[in-house]
Formats: sequence, C-alpha cells, structure tokens
Amino acid sequence: MAFPSNVRRIRGDMEASVDAAIAQMSWLKPSDYAMVTLALKYAQQMDAAVDDSRAVGYLGQQLHAVLRSLGGSPQERKALNIEGEANGKLSELRAARAARVRGAKDLDSAPS
Repeated sequence: MAFPSNVRRIRGDMEASVDAAIAQMSWLKPSDYAMVTLALKYAQQMDAAVDDSRAVGYLGQQLHAVLRSLGGSPQERKALNIEGEANGKLSELRAARAARVRGAKDLDSAPS
C-alpha cells in the first residue's frame, strides 16, 4: 500500500502505532489522558492477541472508537474543527456559492 509522502508508515506493534498517533494529537489536554491510557491498553491487548482473530477484531473496534473520540480520524478532526477549517452554516453557504460560481464559469467556457 502506498502512503502519501507526509504519512510515515510504522512497522511493528499496534502499541507503537497508537503511541505515534497520539504523539501527533497536539490538541489533547490532561482531561483526555484517561482515554489515551485506554487506547494504549487496547493496543497492548491487541498485540498480545495476535493469534486470536476474534479478540483482535473486537479490540480493534474498541480502539477505533477511542481514537475517534480523541479526534484521531479525519472526520472527527473536521467535526471538532481541530485543523482550523471554517465550519458552520456561514461556511456552508460560502462553499455552496463558490461551487455555483465555479459551475457558472465552466458553462461560460464550454464550446458550443
């Protein structure tokens, strides 16, 4: 699998991968540390259960939910506005207007 150039592929255990992901979550606060600990615990248990696909599947779902709650997925970061993108109704209206303007320019430049 090819990763984008800004994504570093981590080989090895799940705990190291989760630890590296959490290290990049600069928005976490001390009140999030219990969830961070839970994520690391799930990762440790997944590493220990490599031969038990049912356990890995279950723990993977749990770990995914914890990481999402910490803003560890693109969708959650967007919802939490972690990356500083404009959001809200005004932003939606501006985006819709920009799309209409782009569509109108495409129609104007189309050969007839």
